[in-house]
Amino acid sequence: LFSVGQSAAVSAEVTHALGRHSSDLTFQQLQIFQKAEYAGHITYIANMGLSRISMCLFIPRILPGTGARFAALTFAVFSALWAVSGVLVTIFPCSFPHPWEFVGIMNRCIDLNSFINYIGITNIVQEFALILLPLLVWNLRLSWGRTVSVSLVFLSRLSVVTPLFTHLILSNRSTSPPDPTYTIWSSTLTLQLAQNLSIITACLPCLHPFLLSLLSD
Repeated sequence: LFSVGQSAAVSAEVTHALGRHSSDLTFQQLQIFQKAEYAGHITYIANMGLSRISMCLFIPRILPGTGARFAALTFAVFSALWAVSGVLVTIFPCSFPHPWEFVGIMNRCIDLNSFINYIGITNIVQEFALILLPLLVWNLRLSWGRTVSVSLVFLSRLSVVTPLFTHLILSNRSTSPPDPTYTIWSSTLTLQLAQNLSIITACLPCLHPFLLSLLSD
């Protein structure tokens, strides 16, 4: 649901403003762009957190022992706290009564570049941690082929890291004068890739045949 909401927000940005110079847009188009960007970032952070929590909930089903359960639960709680804190900051990035207005100098906002860097870096760190966490699967008494299959499912999260890292680079490119509606299209695209790959890889372990064959071992 969060992914659908984020994609809808990006579609609104593309329709009204994204890829065009701010100077060529009407006041109404800029307002729609800012509101869509505002909603898109909220749903993006929530989606990334929930996709990692989904992976954590699967880990105790294939890793025996309380240690694996504790590690998965700890990581899930951390991901939940990260998502909640990120969403709360994203809800209130600028002063009221228009917290979504970040274009121009009329509104006071937090250091948005620093916050974007924080979200990007912690996203990447969490993805690597999630990849390393289930590598305990090598201790399972499974066949060699099954062990490799399980590991590859979690290693698929590496596909999420590439667009996240690319977004971090693109979002730190500055233009003078600032022209967000024209310059952020590439970073917006990388967020879309990261979000969709995150959902796809989170669903891989729960594919019915894979789960049944794994549990039968």
